[in-house]
Amino acid sequence: MVHRIRIFAVLSLALALTLTAIHPGAAQQTRVLAVAILNGDFEGSFYVYGSGNVAQYWVPFDHSTGGSTPQYLRSTLHKHGGQASQQIWSDGVSYYSGIRQTISVTSSPGAARIQAGNRYVVRVWAYSIYGGAAASIQNDKILKRVGVDPSGGTDPNSTNVGWTPWFGQDKAWIQMNNAQTATGSGITVFIEAKNEKSGGQDQFYIDDVTIEQEGVVPTITPTITRTPTVGPTSTPTPPIGVVRTIAVGRNPQGIGVMPRSDHFFVANRNDNTISSLEGFFGWRDTRIPSGGD
Repeated sequence: MVHRIRIFAVLSLALALTLTAIHPGAAQQTRVLAVAILNGDFEGSFYVYGSGNVAQYWVPFDHSTGGSTPQYLRSTLHKHGGQASQQIWSDGVSYYSGIRQTISVTSSPGAARIQAGNRYVVRVWAYSIYGGAAASIQNDKILKRVGVDPSGGTDPNSTNVGWTPWFGQDKAWIQMNNAQTATGSGITVFIEAKNEKSGGQDQFYIDDVTIEQEGVVPTITPTITRTPTVGPTSTPTPPIGVVRTIAVGRNPQGIGVMPRSDHFFVANRNDNTISSLEGFFGWRDTRIPSGGD
């Protein structure tokens, strides 16, 4: 059996090497690119920015005019998944702001390698509240969108940036997707929102930002279902029933068994006798004096 296992393992390894040689690009189909966005789920650390906080690896930017800028916060109140999201908000003033991150070539094992000519899809979940939690739903008051600079530039005003349309859904999580073809070894993701007229406590939340190469199917690790170990089934003890009642002497106190000769001896205390029983079915009782105690 050991030899069979060794032979099977060798053949399996040989087959795997053969397939790799025949299909050298197959390994690329298993590359998961979502890890290229650092702290994209906003479950990591945040750093101090002004009077608030910005998620690590993300850089804030602001188009606001008139000296009004929003506050950036780590929020646990509204999140698409996990425990936290990035919040941008203001109270009584308008804003036009966002965050950005540049993804570039990395030699880290298993991480994404941005390559010119490859097309990448950035996916962002966003949520907004216009006028505060108690206000009614008012669509198209807070507008949000996602931009991608396929050359890796960091200026949100650059003509290189390809933007999605503006999304105006209020009090609803929406996913915004932006697909662009990389022109260099890095791309930059921009996520921004604006409220041209304040409704009060205007809030914008960002969560679960991922990137993947278009046409590459991520590897799905199968879930292993473990079969519970079934223990031995206990056999219940059958009930003891009375098959036959045999009269012996008065106040029997003990019994002796001689199975080879089918003999049973019962000590009868009050009679000072011993009952000798023979056979299993045709019992025969013979009284023998015991000679006292």
